[in-house]
Amino acid sequence: MNKSIKYILLIIICFSYLQVKSQRQIYAVIVGVSDYKNDNLKLDLNYCDDDARSFYNLLVTSGVNKENIALLTDYNASKKNIINKLNLIFSKADTNDEVIFFFSGHGSKGSFIPYDYDGNYTTLLDYSVVKSSFKKCNANKKLCIADACFSGSIKHPSIKSKEKAMTIDKKSGIVVIMSSRDYQTSREMPSLKNGAFTYYLVKGLKGYADKNKDKIITVSEMYFYTKKYVKLETQNKQVPIIFGNFDENMPILYLN
Repeated sequence: MNKSIKYILLIIICFSYLQVKSQRQIYAVIVGVSDYKNDNLKLDLNYCDDDARSFYNLLVTSGVNKENIALLTDYNASKKNIINKLNLIFSKADTNDEVIFFFSGHGSKGSFIPYDYDGNYTTLLDYSVVKSSFKKCNANKKLCIADACFSGSIKHPSIKSKEKAMTIDKKSGIVVIMSSRDYQTSREMPSLKNGAFTYYLVKGLKGYADKNKDKIITVSEMYFYTKKYVKLETQNKQVPIIFGNFDENMPILYLN
């Protein structure tokens, strides 16, 4: 192959890359709850709202349109509001797009705990509700990310609600990455002013996880970087998990 043909092929590859990047949109619902409504339950946390803002800032600085993102923190992160924003934002995505649900806050086995949780199961955000929002969405890339205790239980059925676990349809294209296994708590780190998981997830997506330096963060790069440093930070007391139906080299974020 002569040099002119190689040059033409290189131009075609670069053009195709830029075309895919420009056509693809990211839509996200980002939730962080530190200040819970019911003081009697003593649920307040320190850095979950900061986690949400860190993830939001990451997306914005990566070129994601602010109009494509719903950021819900503390009193804005009620169960009803989260569900409404999931349905609204995700409905905007088409098959070329990527959708993300990010949650940082308390978790229990089978659900996330929204701002207005009052001690009754009906006020929890059951995993099945999140699953339903993803299932209805047309996007070909779907990420569910959570920094919450026992979040690995999303792989198992919810006993209280009698709903199925967050199973993966072969056509769904969903990646689920949770901050801890189903029997582990997720740690907030005063030294980092974030949850350990969110801190290293965001740091990795900023470029530290880009192992081959190609300016593209893939699923495997994101996960293995985050897992490695969360385990180190927590002395193996917290181990992130990942599951889904995806190519391990699937791009998650393009670096500027």
